[in-house]
Amino acid sequence: MITKDVQTEAKIKKAAIELFEKFGSKGTTVRKVAEKAGVNLALMNYYFQSKERLFLDIFNERYAQYRDYGISLLMDRSLSFEKRLENYYDDMIAGMEDHPGLPMFILSELHFNEDLHTGNGLPDSSEIHVQLEKMLQEEFEAGKIRKISALEFQLILVSQTVFPYLMSKQLNGIGPAVNKSQPWNLSEFMKTTYKANFLEMVTGFMLKTEI
Repeated sequence: MITKDVQTEAKIKKAAIELFEKFGSKGTTVRKVAEKAGVNLALMNYYFQSKERLFLDIFNERYAQYRDYGISLLMDRSLSFEKRLENYYDDMIAGMEDHPGLPMFILSELHFNEDLHTGNGLPDSSEIHVQLEKMLQEEFEAGKIRKISALEFQLILVSQTVFPYLMSKQLNGIGPAVNKSQPWNLSEFMKTTYKANFLEMVTGFMLKTEI
């Protein structure tokens, strides 16, 4: 009888993550994962039974990782709202740098994979939404920020931090044409110039008092 080995399982998952992020669930086969991981098909089936099981395990894990970037930092009431936004941004950008294929993988699967839903590869995010709603309401009642829903707030944050990475190929091509005086890459731009713009835009909007 084969005994499951943690290192072998991790090797299979690592290979699968790279393939799923590059080719999606439709373009990845068990055989491709086995070849990349350096294991045989029998061992693949022993560890994960099917491609669907392997994919759901990975998607659940990656989606939760993607969803949770910076969220806990926004809840730290010991810091100013501006500092929390800055910490959120730094954590999100660090996550995008470590896993550049993650945003496209998540959004593509959410769009094209009809089998994904809460309880089947899609973690429940309702608790995070409730926590954000409570935090924003408390900040509003304290007179620190304008009235805004958690949904609106999350859409603003994600659009400002994730979208540039979805457009990375185009932006890496445009950047050198815009600034010919010095080397340009998306990573440095996001950590410097764009960070300053993000903080100015978001805090400027959030801290505005409604008339």
